[in-house]
Amino acid sequence: MVERSLDRHPRLHVERFPGYAPELNPDEFVWTQLKRAVANATPDDLFDLRTLLRREIHRLRCSQPLLAACITASELPWRTDSAETSASATARKIGPWIPRPSGRVAETGGRPPAARCCRSKCNPSKPH
Repeated sequence: MVERSLDRHPRLHVERFPGYAPELNPDEFVWTQLKRAVANATPDDLFDLRTLLRREIHRLRCSQPLLAACITASELPWRTDSAETSASATARKIGPWIPRPSGRVAETGGRPPAARCCRSKCNPSKPH
């Protein structure tokens, strides 16, 4: 099933990530982004916490720069399609620095830039 889907979408490229090396797994940086967003929140109940988490997950899903930062922050050698070298891509760390599509980085004061939604009629409190 996955192979058929990949055959239909030749622009997609599969990368295998090590299973037991957190510093090499981009998903660890996704969790870091979520923890930072929730760290200073004070939800009144589980409903508010769930809403906050859904909103933050939605923000990550709809932000290509944040997702790219999670990948480039890992210590894996990473292929890029831009003129940027692999060394400069992996040297960047997640935090107040978010990569721009041009390969430069922008300081955002610790908060990610506002993400436009990946869908036009989207409700951040409901998952896609």
